[in-house]
Amino acid sequence: MSAASEFPADEDLGRDRRVPRGGPVAGGKPATITDAPNLPNWHDPSLQDDEDGADGSIDYTDLTTVTHDLMRQRVRLNRTRRRMRAAAREATEARLRYHRALRRALVQQSGGSAEMRRAAAELMCEELEADMVMKQQVADEYSSLFRSVRDDIDNAKTASYNLRTLTQI
Repeated sequence: MSAASEFPADEDLGRDRRVPRGGPVAGGKPATITDAPNLPNWHDPSLQDDEDGADGSIDYTDLTTVTHDLMRQRVRLNRTRRRMRAAAREATEARLRYHRALRRALVQQSGGSAEMRRAAAELMCEELEADMVMKQQVADEYSSLFRSVRDDIDNAKTASYNLRTLTQI
């Protein structure tokens, strides 16, 4: 993830985004509603970047191996924490963009019932909603990965403690 994508410019927050006018109830005249846009292809950012070491090849027979694995897992935890923080910020910004655009679209609607105006505004903001949901999903996946790495660290700490206890006997 590049530094440029972590911190979007102010104009990317949706303040200047133009919401199209019209909709199914614009001026009381129905408009043509196009098909929903295709959702973007998913990729799994959490697992492509990090090896999880779950192949069973780690053998905790000496403290050096445990210490090395513990340090590796801590580095992995810090990387995951940074990515999780960036993903959470992107999800928050996407949510803000969507809600701002939805409010603007609601204000621009005229005619029809309140329910129809709401539906038309939601259709106008469909792409922003999809972006918001997908970014929130990525943030949730990083959060899950963070918990998993933290559990791996706890397991390595336990193994280290057990080895130290055995060497003192």
